[in-house]
Amino acid sequence: MSSATGAKRATELSFKFKENGLLINSFLVGFEDVSLYQQGGHHPVHIGDCLGEQEEYRVIHKLGSGGYGIVWLCRVLGRHSTEYVAVKILAASDSGQYNVERRIDGLPDEKVLDILGHPRKAPIIVREGFRAPGAHAPDYAVYQIQIDRATEEKCRLVSERICVIDFGESYEQSRVPTGGYGIPMPYSAPVLVLDGQYRPASDIWALAVAMFYIRTGRELFFSLSSEPDSFLTEVVRYLGPFPSPGGLGKPKGNIRRRAG
Repeated sequence: MSSATGAKRATELSFKFKENGLLINSFLVGFEDVSLYQQGGHHPVHIGDCLGEQEEYRVIHKLGSGGYGIVWLCRVLGRHSTEYVAVKILAASDSGQYNVERRIDGLPDEKVLDILGHPRKAPIIVREGFRAPGAHAPDYAVYQIQIDRATEEKCRLVSERICVIDFGESYEQSRVPTGGYGIPMPYSAPVLVLDGQYRPASDIWALAVAMFYIRTGRELFFSLSSEPDSFLTEVVRYLGPFPSPGGLGKPKGNIRRRAG
């Protein structure tokens, strides 16, 4: 799942919680949504923490985050050979579990961090008028690894085998869900945003946007706002005005005026 701030799932999940007053003290973008650091949300993790029933996974960096959880790069302890895994910790409202997703080449921790970059930490602060979160939030947020800034050494850490994973939101075309499609806003086809109706062509749009991200390392339609109008404005800015409303659905807000 994309880590963009406009991810639909993250937005839906944040609506379940009260404002906790937490902010990240950093000019960087792309951190997890710290409003989810409360009971039922994200599990607080610090660099150096040990995860798992036997505390066999030591956290050394963050790989990414999304609406369902946060993925951490961990060293497997107690092995003769050096091994690393990606551990995904789901938000408590979804599971509260962790999943070991895949392994990467084993190197000493310092060598891995020299290649991928050492963790950049940003303090989490509490706005005036709010209580300190206590054990529900970490002391800082970690900026995720920037794999897209590829070097020859980084590329050696990535397997040449391509795997399609995470089918948690998949469904048969004949059984389209009615409670949302689980597609992050930046990957949603405009027609899906405008009228909420799934069409097979929506998958083609999402695939094209995903391919752009894979090749360039950046979102094609990036917006700091999670509002549909903001996303649709970005689409218009890149691709031009929409076809007639009858072909896409009824526009929301003032997007039609801006598109023209």
